Amino acid sequence: MSTEMLSTAELNEMGEQLGAYVSSDAAFRPIVIESEFGTQQATLTLGLVLQALATGAGERSPSLAAAVNTARADQSELWSRKLGKELRSAANLWCAFIDDLERGDGGGNWHTEAMRRTRTQRLIEEAEYVGADVAAERARLSACDLRAKRLVGPCPFMLDSALEDAHPRAAYWWLCARPGAG
Repeated sequence: MSTEMLSTAELNEMGEQLGAYVSSDAAFRPIVIESEFGTQQATLTLGLVLQALATGAGERSPSLAAAVNTARADQSELWSRKLGKELRSAANLWCAFIDDLERGDGGGNWHTEAMRRTRTQRLIEEAEYVGADVAAERARLSACDLRAKRLVGPCPFMLDSALEDAHPRAAYWWLCARPGAG
């Protein structure tokens, strides 16, 4: 799911369900939004929420931004635990994708995996912001990133140019790279 495409209704519903999601053991939370446009389905994860906020969703959905601040403060231990769990899962997926790339498979999924890696980076930033220890995950991701960099070349920024400032090239290199480029 692309966070640039989330509707305000989806963002607001994510905000309403964030506290319950953080206190659950679930890796993600499916949400359904009924509106005059019909039924919309979305998935709630911390990575999606953090990426949405980083790309301007807070202006469209102040309730989502407020829900994040409330969950951070009122459920700090659960928030950190959920961050760690999602971060470990995301690191596993990214490294498995790089394994596939090294075997010559999976390059066609680069955009999807680059967006997943972007959400993973947001999880790292958030974990460090709240003081959670993510050194092991950061080291593992860095090792997989080094392997990935040998398999890709530069390309134009893959998201809307209005989002480029929210994704500095040094920290989000995978958004300016792809297999077979260069």
